[in-house]
Amino acid sequence: MTGSGDTGPAQALTSTRLLHVPVGQEVSKAEVLKAWEQLRQELARALTGAPGLFPGYDNLEWHLPAGGGQEVLVSAHAAEVFERRHVVDYHASLVPNAGDDLRDQGPLVAHGRGLSLVVETDQPLGDAHA
Repeated sequence: MTGSGDTGPAQALTSTRLLHVPVGQEVSKAEVLKAWEQLRQELARALTGAPGLFPGYDNLEWHLPAGGGQEVLVSAHAAEVFERRHVVDYHASLVPNAGDDLRDQGPLVAHGRGLSLVVETDQPLGDAHA
């Protein structure tokens, strides 16, 4: 990706992870959000070589809890890829049965959309001296 501004969509990527919910517990929102952030950073590294910055979610909705003994498939999809930012769609779905193909997603646990910003700098972020 070259140029000086947003040039339009380029390649789109998806990163996924499986969360196991122990028997007698529910998956926490914090676990899902942490997994989404890790996946967003994976996407950013694949696209730019750096983890980028996450300014927040444009929308975030929780649908149903995931109870113990279940698997939750969390994913982050770079829906729109620009030179300086990426629009990322997030999903968390129950996996119907542990042996099923992960492409067959069950009920939606949560979904959202947010940005990943590309940071271009030759110095560490905390260095105020230019």
